[in-house]
Amino acid sequence: MLFLVGLLFSIIAFIDGWFVLDPYPGYAGVEKRRQERRQDYTDTKADLIDRLIELRDDHNAKVEDILKGLGSRRREHAAILSSRARLLALFNEHQEQLERSCNQLLSRYREANIRARKTPAPKHFSQPFKLQKTKPIVQNDGELKDTDLTSSIAAAQQALNEQMLQVGKECESGIEKYRDLDKLYPETLDGQA
Repeated sequence: MLFLVGLLFSIIAFIDGWFVLDPYPGYAGVEKRRQERRQDYTDTKADLIDRLIELRDDHNAKVEDILKGLGSRRREHAAILSSRARLLALFNEHQEQLERSCNQLLSRYREANIRARKTPAPKHFSQPFKLQKTKPIVQNDGELKDTDLTSSIAAAQQALNEQMLQVGKECESGIEKYRDLDKLYPETLDGQA
């Protein structure tokens, strides 16, 4: 019987020892919290690095859109100048057409007037009508020439490319600083130096 009681206590001690996770009483909770904090730190660092990369990529995407827009603005400027020149030519053509139409109407009127008259036609009937043409005023104040615009766009593109490189360098520097934090305390994950 004594043997059975000893065996029973041995089995209970074995089971208790088997399920004990704390080889040093009271330190299992501390170790668990340390591991959780280390994981929180690692996750936070990874999130911050991802955020830096995301900010850099967003900035670069916006700058690339601006660069594409600069090229389209140059084409738009050329189209505006071409459209303005075409509009001025159309305006001059319109004035010529008005003068021709007036002369045709006047010639019909004068012919009918001459047929209906009993007296000779006035001298001005033989002279064509001259329209007082308006010459449009084109103000080029502050307007960029195509060469000036091209050089201005090239300078802006160069500045934006340099800015993208600078942002990339700052992002890499920030990532390296986060990684340098691990170099301050070069512990391994299990706490051994």
